[in-house]
Amino acid sequence: MNIDWKGRMRIVTTVVLIIVVCTLSGCGVMGRPTDGLYRLPYADGVDVEVTQDDLTHRTPAMNMFDFAGVATEQILVATAPGWVRYFEDENEVGGTANNNYIWIEHPLDYCQTSSSEAIGSTTPTTCKPCPKGLGKCNEWTLTVHMRNRSITSAPPLGAGLSLNEWVVAGQPIGIEGAVGVVFKNNMRCSDGDFAVDPLCGRHAHFNVFVFDSDVPVENQIPTVNGDYEEYAKQLSERPERVPAFCTQAGLRFVRKGEVHTAAPCPNFQ
Repeated sequence: MNIDWKGRMRIVTTVVLIIVVCTLSGCGVMGRPTDGLYRLPYADGVDVEVTQDDLTHRTPAMNMFDFAGVATEQILVATAPGWVRYFEDENEVGGTANNNYIWIEHPLDYCQTSSSEAIGSTTPTTCKPCPKGLGKCNEWTLTVHMRNRSITSAPPLGAGLSLNEWVVAGQPIGIEGAVGVVFKNNMRCSDGDFAVDPLCGRHAHFNVFVFDSDVPVENQIPTVNGDYEEYAKQLSERPERVPAFCTQAGLRFVRKGEVHTAAPCPNFQ
């Protein structure tokens, strides 16, 4: 039997090269891009470090992002227009399974550009009405680890939000914190633990999800407190999407270790 050793070696060499290139520069997003368009969850002009991306942050669900303001803790903002559907902001400390977080529902039945259409495009196209019916293609964002009561407290201590309130892109929704499941290596930390350095581990955790349009939403929103394993299970059962983010330099699929300046998406209505 004749074995084409040269051919096999070419295949092996190609596979090795692909692995090396993917390791060094990434091989694009692993999940489906979002249908909606999103900005970074920080105010305009803030330099934001990507501390984890959808390729490196794989638990408790897939396609997660961690961000942190470079200088100090920052105000967090809505990444797109939508309704505040659920939140928790009574928790105070890090290193526990009790988080502060906010769920926002983003309608896609209005004129905007999708992540997948916008990358590399100089003329943004508009999305179409949802074929399943009004509101049934909506995406949901989850932002986690905010400072205690920074969602509901009146400005300047918080965003002063209430349930079912409509927010616009760039509107404050809370303040970056280190509450819940956070660790020293999430972000720059001084010596000591959370009790000594309350900003140790400060960052914003961010996801985009879609829910089953035939099941009541209140039965699908995972609670981010208490049993971490149950929370991870609930999140893993929800289909996720990977956004390209509007930045000062344009739309980007952001990667761990990069620093981007937050900026508005140009075509939100």
